[in-house]
Amino acid sequence: MNAPPLPQEIPPRVDDTRRNYVGWITVGVLCFLTALVTAMSAGVVSKSASNPHTSDIALLRKEMSPTPTSVPSDADYSKAVARLKVESKTDATASMLYAELLTVKKTAVPASAIKKLSTSKSAATQAFFAIYSSTKLSKVDADLLISKLPPEPFVYQAAKIQALQKAGEKKEADKLIGGGTGGEASVAFSIVWGFLGAGVAIWIQLWRRYKDGTLGALGIPMDRISAHDADRLAVRAAQIFALFLVLSLIGSIVFELQHLLNEMELFAISGIATLALMTAFQNLPVDGKLIYFSSLGFTTKDLPKHIGLGVMGFIAELPVSILLSLVCAVVFKGLPESTHPATTALQNSHALRTVIPTLIAGSIIAPLWEELVFRGMLFPGLKRLLGGVLPAAILSSFMFASVHPQGVTLWFPLAFIGGVSCFLSYQSRSLVPGIVMHCLHNTAMFALALLG
Repeated sequence: MNAPPLPQEIPPRVDDTRRNYVGWITVGVLCFLTALVTAMSAGVVSKSASNPHTSDIALLRKEMSPTPTSVPSDADYSKAVARLKVESKTDATASMLYAELLTVKKTAVPASAIKKLSTSKSAATQAFFAIYSSTKLSKVDADLLISKLPPEPFVYQAAKIQALQKAGEKKEADKLIGGGTGGEASVAFSIVWGFLGAGVAIWIQLWRRYKDGTLGALGIPMDRISAHDADRLAVRAAQIFALFLVLSLIGSIVFELQHLLNEMELFAISGIATLALMTAFQNLPVDGKLIYFSSLGFTTKDLPKHIGLGVMGFIAELPVSILLSLVCAVVFKGLPESTHPATTALQNSHALRTVIPTLIAGSIIAPLWEELVFRGMLFPGLKRLLGGVLPAAILSSFMFASVHPQGVTLWFPLAFIGGVSCFLSYQSRSLVPGIVMHCLHNTAMFALALLG
């Protein structure tokens, strides 16, 4: 009797016999180096010589705001004033901020506090000195002094307000302050609680649908790919990530040499160039295959539905990400405060040259290329590599968090945002909901920075 034939091993897909780990190694190294540089430079930007009074300006804004997003403590105010009093003897900006913080609390400004400004050759500084050394101004004198003050930085905006107040032009001064009223504060308060209530309702509905098995999911784009295809996605992600870093570096060098652009204009141009080259890369094969945006899930199919899903995702994630940020602020209290160049720039300047590039880069360009790379390429690639949606979502989300300049203190809320975007992609088989959610989240953060 013949023995039964041995079962034949199922041959692997031809495409799986060839592997390319260069992309995975490169992406891992780039994420690690970016996180390392961020950690090493944490706290340096706010203390740099180019902008040493970021926290003082933020404090002044909060003290002057009619509807502040957070109220500075008396201890923070006293500490800042005590330090600026010493620095005002040698630093003109410290002298201005010292005078303005005293004025906000209706405290008389001693002549010694602004003495250094009187010897300046700058017309703006001389105008500032004239405003704060006067007890009263005529409308003509106030207008003349205001005309000599530039729109930014905020110390000059505060001086304009003070000039109008000393000239008896309270309504004009209120317009510069922002003219916040109790009604506006009430509306803002209602919006915040409305978002919170809607977010809770969405999470409850999601939980109910999960429990009764009706949540459903279409799966992620490129759900069934070979291991070699996953390697291709990693290579393309590494190319784009490296491209953005190189363009940002080149732009920084040009900016330092020519002083043609401010930081946010450079940010916007680097992002636009990256997105343009990403689009061109669609015609550049990776190991013999083209990778189109449409295959990653960036299509107009079911667009209204996907936009609506993205809006709901934003409403659901915002309260949780803010709560996680507050928790991290307590847990990582000993570490340097998390900052982002974009929000810092908006807090220090409301000039159009700052606001417009920030919104273009941060609210449109960055969400587009980050979603394409982290959710469109790395998420499905990691799913194939790790064998599951959940581990792929967790790892890709923390990789996403690690490349942000805020540092480790905000990794958990940033990873949560990435996780929500992975969930939206998994539910819809599209990148559009995650892009919409990401755009709305960044816009909301920038709006808070402007209001603060």
